[in-house]
Amino acid sequence: MVAEWVSFNLIGTEGQDWARGYAAARKYAQREGHLRVPFDHKEGPARDTV
Repeated sequence: MVAEWVSFNLIGTEGQDWARGYAAARKYAQREGHLRVPFDHKEGPARDTV
């Protein structure tokens, strides 16, 4: 994973989208122990309602 100290200085909504994706990837990696995310995987409350 990219070092904690990296700052995200991207412009506009692209930066916000990237930061949200990065945060979701970190959360997934902590929970699952890897980043081999299935193509159709969804994060959030919708994935818990099976």
